[in-house]
Amino acid sequence: MPKVALADSLTDWENLIANASVHEADDPILARNLAALRAVLAHAKETAAYRLHLEAERQVATQALAQDKVQGKHLAMQVRHSLRAIYTARGPRLAAFGMKPRPLAKGAAPPKPHFEAPDDLDAIRDPE
Repeated sequence: MPKVALADSLTDWENLIANASVHEADDPILARNLAALRAVLAHAKETAAYRLHLEAERQVATQALAQDKVQGKHLAMQVRHSLRAIYTARGPRLAAFGMKPRPLAKGAAPPKPHFEAPDDLDAIRDPE
């Protein structure tokens, strides 16, 4: 079935109703079909108007959602900035907030733990 624009269909039905209404009294089946076509035409016009209304509401909602997204991005950036100020840019706690800590500078290594061996190892091995 070929695609036909709604406006073309509605215009076609209106013209058909206008031209065939002259012969409506001649045939009861024609009268019944014309009445049904009038009802479908009215319903189609109402549905088309409703669809346009919904499209307009969708556009308004899309614009509002886009504004919310921009505002949310800005606020999230401010929150992340505050967290970096609290925990420092290299702080390992940033990972809990979905943020990567800043990597160490080239050649710098994290401080290694310092372990001291006790002076008297024999005393630790043999408590007697």
